[in-house]
Amino acid sequence: MRPFDGFAVAGATAAYLHGIGDFHPDPYEIAAPRRFNSRMGEVRFPIAHLSDEDVAWKSGIPVMRVEATLAALAKRDEEGSLVAGTFVDAVRKYGGTEMDVRILRERLGEDCYADLLRAAGIAPLGSLELVETDAAGHVALIEKKEAQ
Repeated sequence: MRPFDGFAVAGATAAYLHGIGDFHPDPYEIAAPRRFNSRMGEVRFPIAHLSDEDVAWKSGIPVMRVEATLAALAKRDEEGSLVAGTFVDAVRKYGGTEMDVRILRERLGEDCYADLLRAAGIAPLGSLELVETDAAGHVALIEKKEAQ
């Protein structure tokens, strides 16, 4: 594996590679540490200053970690229900292993994080409950039982 050079698959393309959400990876997004000119019309290069901690390697390709991907999607005015669905997928797929919800909460800020939980049906009035499973920020979703 080569060292991280600041370029990584980002946004909807990263979500697609992680197998979360219903985003289409077209145009492809590759985060760049500085302005980057390319003749490839099907690729966008948004500027993002990523560190090694922001990146996971998949098949030798640097991809924004799940938390960084979710934060980027939430902050760029994507459709709220798509981001919420992507969050639920991420918790179900990576919540107990690779995803640290504390990092996501810090990146989004408390208000944006609370909005994401509400949109995903996780807030106190929603049908899902987000439960932290350990001190490493891992989480799981459980269905709330209806009052009888």
